[in-house]
Amino acid sequence: MSAINDGIEPVTSKDRLRHSFWDHKGTTEWVQYDFPQTSEISVASVYWFDDGDSGECRLPESWRILYLEDGV
Repeated sequence: MSAINDGIEPVTSKDRLRHSFWDHKGTTEWVQYDFPQTSEISVASVYWFDDGDSGECRLPESWRILYLEDGV
């Protein structure tokens, strides 16, 4: 899970996968990051992996980033 906030961005789309839900096929998954203190975030990036015909990893049908603001 350290890859969630390590500050390292992939150089190319072929960079190695850093976090996976590989064996959770057809399920709803999420990643949650709790900041140790109130923080201002100006940018968030998400990178996806799809191995096409050679495997079973696919892009999600949908995704979103949620955040807590003022306790809500």
